[in-house]
Amino acid sequence: MIRYGIIGSGWRSEFYIRIAKLVPERFNVTAVLIRDKEKGIIFERQFGIKVVNTLDELIEADMDFVVLSIKRGITSDYLLKLFERKIPVLCETPPGETLEALAGLWEQYIKFQPKIQIAEQYFLQPLYASWLKVIEDGRLGQVQNVNISSLHKIQ
Repeated sequence: MIRYGIIGSGWRSEFYIRIAKLVPERFNVTAVLIRDKEKGIIFERQFGIKVVNTLDELIEADMDFVVLSIKRGITSDYLLKLFERKIPVLCETPPGETLEALAGLWEQYIKFQPKIQIAEQYFLQPLYASWLKVIEDGRLGQVQNVNISSLHKIQ
């Protein structure tokens, strides 16, 4: 069974909860980190999932990895904390807002060699074609892994 924790309570986080509830023999959400205690209580009642308020509490929940699904402005901070703790991460949002934030994350990636996957699902949109061009032109630095998968046939 794959056990994961979630940081965040938005609509993307809810997808990962629904997946676990639809296939409970394969997936288990061990806990969800929501900093706002009142919001956490409501979320816990709504989804029947354990909610914690700190990263330390989440890590105690015994999981294989963390799904990081939060607002852009704080994603980098959580990534650094997870890198330091050697917690594998599936990051559902862009890892950094600025070039400086991305450069800092890259330095920490080199230092800690964490397991991280950035999940983006809009690869057919023009924006992603532009990003691919940036990667192909070598403007992003060393790219180790890019996976694009779809249930649709690409023409």
